[in-house]
Amino acid sequence: MAYENNNFGERTMHKGNWTCADCGASITELPFKPNPERENELKCRDCHRKSAPKRSGGRGGSFGGPREMFKGDWECSKCNTAITELPFKPNPERTDNLMCRDCFKASRA
Repeated sequence: MAYENNNFGERTMHKGNWTCADCGASITELPFKPNPERENELKCRDCHRKSAPKRSGGRGGSFGGPREMFKGDWECSKCNTAITELPFKPNPERTDNLMCRDCFKASRA
C-alpha cells in the first residue's frame, strides 16, 4: 500500500508484525523500514502523536501567532548594516557573527 506524502509523491508502506513500545498495540504498517535493533522502540500512531512535540503550524510563535522579536543595536558582520531587531535573542559573547536579513538569505542560497 502507498499513500500520498505531501509534495514528494507516493511513499511505500512497510508491512510487518510489531508492537507499540508504549501501549502494546499491534503495528502492522509503517511508512519506513524500521531498524531491527530498535524495533522495541516503535510506537503506534496514537502514542507517537501524544509524545511528539506540538507543532506551531508554520513560521512564527505557537498557534501561528507573531514571532517574538528582540530589539537591540547590532551590526551585520557581512555588510555593516545596522540591525535593530532579531527573531532570536543573540548570545552577547557572539554578536560578531550576526547578519542582516539580506545577507542571511544570500548565505542560505
